Amino acid sequence: MPPKDDNRSNISGTETIEFLRCIPVNLYCHCLRCVCCGRATTHRLVMVLLIMTGIILCYTHRVCLSLAITEMTIPVNRTKADVANSCPMPTSGIDRPVIMDIEGGKFHWDEQTQSLLLGSFYIGYLLTNIPAGYLCDRFGAKWVVTIGCFISSVCTLAIPPMTIYTSWHFVVGLRVLTGFGQAPIYPGATLLMARWIPDAERALVGGVVLSSLSIGTIVGNIPTAFILENMKSWVWVFYIYGIAGIVFCVLFTIFVYSSPQVHPYITDEEYEYLQVRIAVGEKHKVPWKAILSDWTVWGCIICQFGNDYTLFTVITNFPKYLNDVLKFTSKQAGLLVCIPQVALFVGSVTFGTITDAMVVHCRVKKVTVRVINTFMATMVPTVLLLVCCKLRCNRIGAISAITCGMITKSMFYGGLKVSIIDITKHHTGLVAAIVNAAGGVAGFIAPYTIGNVASENTFEQWDLVAYISLGISVVSIIPYALFCKAERKIWDHHDNVPEPEEGEKTGCIKIFSCVNRH
Repeated sequence: MPPKDDNRSNISGTETIEFLRCIPVNLYCHCLRCVCCGRATTHRLVMVLLIMTGIILCYTHRVCLSLAITEMTIPVNRTKADVANSCPMPTSGIDRPVIMDIEGGKFHWDEQTQSLLLGSFYIGYLLTNIPAGYLCDRFGAKWVVTIGCFISSVCTLAIPPMTIYTSWHFVVGLRVLTGFGQAPIYPGATLLMARWIPDAERALVGGVVLSSLSIGTIVGNIPTAFILENMKSWVWVFYIYGIAGIVFCVLFTIFVYSSPQVHPYITDEEYEYLQVRIAVGEKHKVPWKAILSDWTVWGCIICQFGNDYTLFTVITNFPKYLNDVLKFTSKQAGLLVCIPQVALFVGSVTFGTITDAMVVHCRVKKVTVRVINTFMATMVPTVLLLVCCKLRCNRIGAISAITCGMITKSMFYGGLKVSIIDITKHHTGLVAAIVNAAGGVAGFIAPYTIGNVASENTFEQWDLVAYISLGISVVSIIPYALFCKAERKIWDHHDNVPEPEEGEKTGCIKIFSCVNRH
């Protein structure tokens, strides 16, 4: 790492934070010690918490429509044959009124239109993912992520008036722009981790950060369910989440910096700790031909598509499956869909810790750990998705199968997701964007395919949905397993700087600092 900027203010004693002059630093740190069990927080912990918040809010913008659309639309009439080939309506304990006078109105959208509305987000996400990654590498992740989240928030705020006063075509346009705004979030998060998180902490931190989508799904469903149930309105769903996103942009702008080198308030202790453990990325000419002809990169791209196809099948369409096939109410669907997402987040913490321990303590090769994690995360959930469909109207069994699948899906974040950081330090954001673009393709194709294959929501149609997902998973895991690497690629060596040490062999995650700052 280069020397710190001479204009940087060190946090110590009774100095004040420049942008919070009224709060003395010792009081600021003391308050954090109260929260963090007597240990002063580090700036990379602040970065981790805020980037998690950003992912949560962005996923809230992304998925809230999946549940809200069940109350925005008038149910499609079904034939007697279709009704006989689906779950019966519960006879007790469940009230399923169709609220025709709900604020904002009801719309006659068929299954294909609904699928287009749900999947159109990924058109913008796909088209701008690679440019967003390049911009993150070129200008730093902070401002690119902030601007993207602001665009996503404004578009979410605009959905109610555009839906009520125009046609669904304009709503599709807003969803495309929302995807455009969210394109930088994952490349930016990956780049921030590459700049701030030492190697020995990456599987755990990467798992927690990148699986924040599960919390975003929870936040996007539980409040949405209660708003729909109690306020008899779907418009406030988008207003509340849009305003929350704008507030986040302000906080992210104040507290997050693209790297330790430009952070004006980082302590000497934390800076020196990161200096010997993280090789700083530099701006170099992008070796496009080498990157796009690299089999490891293509293995990641193909496997990302297969993994995200199943993931977005669950995230985007599971609320509709619960509502239309298993006959849960919107409120119940919103609550139940959160159970697999809690499992995803808990699993990411658990398997991230195990992965780091295997690399640091057991000295298992990183490439072996990456392949095992990715294989389990790709194959097991798709098998359990098929089990869920085969259980038919066994509601408890179906929820349990999806939940177990999402637990193993969390291993993906200690596998392929951190493989990107393993193979490049100079082009992390760009490579992450290229790989995530494959996820954008899957995010559009999955709901569109389901809308056409399962247009009547019958058992046989959903069986076919599960078989398609299983076939895609089998095909996608093969190239990753064959070509996975866990060291920097030749095209990334623009310099002769030696690799930094991997981290302390104790395996301790030094996300907190024990330095006394009084």
